[in-house]
Amino acid sequence: MTWFGNLDSHIIKAQHNCVSDNRTYNGKFIPIVHEHLLVFKKNQIWTVPMQFTKRLLRDMRDSLVVTWRDLVQATMESLGGQASLQQIYEALKNSKKAEQNSNWQAKVRQVLQLHPQMVKNM
Repeated sequence: MTWFGNLDSHIIKAQHNCVSDNRTYNGKFIPIVHEHLLVFKKNQIWTVPMQFTKRLLRDMRDSLVVTWRDLVQATMESLGGQASLQQIYEALKNSKKAEQNSNWQAKVRQVLQLHPQMVKNM
């Protein structure tokens, strides 16, 4: 989404009398029952502030802002939910977070202790 100008108002409006209101949905589907209206204001004649969304595909291991929990969970998922501590260490040893933390292996163990639901069979 690209924004032209400064956001002046963000209005959230409930939707009423929709055709889909009378339908029953199965599974994880969540019907949308509201809409957003964004009102922008152009404050100057020649210059317009712009904000836009950019899509990137990036390996989480190359990020410093990713959490240790997310890194360990992604590692467990990539290893099929079952991994030895050595396999997890091997998968994360070259990550940016590990490079910045001399005690990264202890951090991995801490995450696994705090979130035992990640561990199926270690």
